[in-house]
Amino acid sequence: MDAGGLIVEAEDSNTAWLEAGGETVHAVLDEPPASDITNPFVPYGLGTPKGVSPWEHCNWARQLGHPFSNAVPSVDSDLQVALDYETATSANDIDAFREGAAKLRSCCASKCFGQRMLILSRGAW
Repeated sequence: MDAGGLIVEAEDSNTAWLEAGGETVHAVLDEPPASDITNPFVPYGLGTPKGVSPWEHCNWARQLGHPFSNAVPSVDSDLQVALDYETATSANDIDAFREGAAKLRSCCASKCFGQRMLILSRGAW
């Protein structure tokens, strides 16, 4: 029976083989598997069959990988370029660039200030 990547094979009514993370764990069930065919697994047990001892469940769970261990986050291309620049450039060069950009904006704002005052003095708004 396949339960989300976990293969559960029962030898008889009290033993089962659980495969997770490339390893096989032999589990002896404390009690026979649930007769409920529609729900034979432990709730929130990631596919563990009912009747497995807590010790066997812990050993099996320790072999599972993290759900996001294979996920690769997608990064926006602009962010990737910025990160590449930040990591490839020295902190002094980055600070000098930022200082130059701030001065440029300040200079542009100063030039616009006179025009802004002229417009406001005419009462155009």
